[in-house]
Amino acid sequence: MAKLFISYTRRRDADSKFANNLRNWLIEQGHAPWMDVYNIPAGANWDDEIDKALHAGDAVLGVVSSSSVDSDNVKNEWASAQDDDRLELYLLRIEDCEIPYRFYRMDYIDFTKEPQAGWTRLQTTLSQRFPAPGKQQPGVGKPKSAKSRNLLMNPIMWAAVGGTTLLVIVLIVIAVLSNGNNNGGGSAADNAESFVANFFSSDIDGALTYVCAEQDNNTRAVHQTLNDTLFFSGLTVTAQNIQCSEQGANQVQCNYTLVYSSGINEPVVVQ
Repeated sequence: MAKLFISYTRRRDADSKFANNLRNWLIEQGHAPWMDVYNIPAGANWDDEIDKALHAGDAVLGVVSSSSVDSDNVKNEWASAQDDDRLELYLLRIEDCEIPYRFYRMDYIDFTKEPQAGWTRLQTTLSQRFPAPGKQQPGVGKPKSAKSRNLLMNPIMWAAVGGTTLLVIVLIVIAVLSNGNNNGGGSAADNAESFVANFFSSDIDGALTYVCAEQDNNTRAVHQTLNDTLFFSGLTVTAQNIQCSEQGANQVQCNYTLVYSSGINEPVVVQ
């Protein structure tokens, strides 16, 4: 369970509504959110309480909008989190707006175009950094291949100079159809190998040929999270040396190498 400080502005109803939804979602996920209107006792000094809660938490979730970036108080909270080595700062963008220069190079989680993709990515980020039991965000499915998605994140932090590659051996168990009704045809192991190869080559439709229909949305969600994570850094990822074997009960164990490559000439830093 993580103690998460929600930094937002109450100048705009849309910001307050999102912050409330965020608070409820975090509670469902098993975390302990802190939000001013709920956690500051009556008669207390607001500035003192905010400062105390800010530095007593594990991370700050900054709600980014045109109103919040105009608020000195909100930007001060973000800057304070950024300056505190113990704190994590995650920016959640809910409106197209100009990002303040100090935070311009930070990655952010985008809720403006596909909110469900935003919730999924936030869930992944928090579950990796602050593992906690809890329920899913309503309407956001938990991908069956979530284990593989979790393994993707940390190696990215180590990607370095252009032209180099980072090789990581990973292990994943994929649920596939092992009978003739599978759209891909062939054995479950062959289908799993084709799934991995297509998925990491960004051929999502090709990958979906090898999974059953009910996995379609979940697989797309994982693929979108991968693309969102890698896009801002200029990284590409491919799977090599794929070897899958059937384990029974429609389970296939796959060993493969993920190759991360970067075309830039400076280290990649993932916030």
